[in-house]
Order: sequence, then structure tokens, then C-alpha cells
Amino acid sequence: MELRSWCLGACLLIAGAADLVAQRGGGGYSAGGTGLSPTTEVSYVKAQRADSAGTVHWFQVLILWRGQPAWAVMDLDRALPEASARDRALASYHAARKAAAMNDAIFLGAYSRGVSYVAEVDSARTTVKVLSQSFRVPARDSALIVLVDRTDAVGGEPTVARTIVVDGRFPTPPLPKTWTSGDTTFTVRAPSRDRENLLMVLQRDPVVDAFWR
Repeated sequence: MELRSWCLGACLLIAGAADLVAQRGGGGYSAGGTGLSPTTEVSYVKAQRADSAGTVHWFQVLILWRGQPAWAVMDLDRALPEASARDRALASYHAARKAAAMNDAIFLGAYSRGVSYVAEVDSARTTVKVLSQSFRVPARDSALIVLVDRTDAVGGEPTVARTIVVDGRFPTPPLPKTWTSGDTTFTVRAPSRDRENLLMVLQRDPVVDAFWR
């Protein structure tokens, strides 16, 4: 999965970043985001649980943000929103990020091309708040998928079109292989299957799969 780093330019902050990871006891979670298609970005929370039966990995929350084609992509040939609109959106983004930090919550979303799209998951990962609406997060193994349409406010205000719960599990990533030769330690990691795992989960529901394509 191509995960893009945070960067602030004269007119654009691109979403992404390597997963933000937290570990607690026998489990943990990571949060991040990436582009799915020219129309759709995705924010996610992945979880893992380790017990006597083994380790389980699953997507717990997936938010699909859909807009017009290339709405979140820097394109020098496309006109940007007026500076005042960009300033309002950026201020909204920073306020939401600060509020999540004060609430000890997981912040999801980004600011891009004058559009702020944000969500917040409580620290216990039981509730996600999107567009001032709260939705219950499944406790184990399942993914709550939130479909947000008109994220860029073209054709109307952004709206939660639908929520769907699917099996969020995906195969446990292979452990890296390590060996030592003399004074040197070598580590080989298997190629990342993050994107394949994400698409695997999204394809488990035909409505979700059609939404972002």
C-alpha cells in the first residue's frame, strides 16, 4: 500500500503517513490512510490480538471518502479553491486534530486541495465519529465500513451514504527472517501485502466494492 507522508506546502497537505502504532498487552492497533482510486481516499484502523489460539489481524474501521475524480490529488493544471476557503478548511482540519488529541482519541483523515475530511475513534475503539454522526465499532474480527460521499462538497454537502459491517480479518503477515554471519546480522522481510489485504476486505461487500471504483 502506498502510504504518503504528511507534507505542508503553499496550498496542499497530502494525507497518509506510515501507520501510527500502539501496543497494549496481547493486542494493539495501527491507523493510517491512502488513496484507493482517483475518486476515493481511505482512512483505517487495523487491530491485532494475540492469545493462546494464535494471532489475529483485522481492519476495525474503514472510512471511504469519495469525491470528484482527482479531488485529493495535487494537479498544477487544476485551479485551487479561493484562499479564504482553503484557510477555513485548514483551520477546521487543525481544530479537529487538536480536539482528537485532547480527547485521547485516534484521529483519521487529512486536508487536501482545500478539503478537510476528518474522523475520530475513541481510545477504547468502540465508537467512530464521522460528520458529527457516531457509529459503533465492532469489538472483534469485523470491520465497520463508512461510505462518505461528496467529500469535496461538489454537488452537495458531504454525507454518510451508508455503513456496512464485514469480516475484517486478513492473513497474519509473515515474520521477518533473521540470521547472523560473523559479526553481521541480516534481516529479510517479505514484501508488504497491505494493499492486497485492504482490497480483500473491501471486496467482501459488493456495495462497498462498487463505491470506490
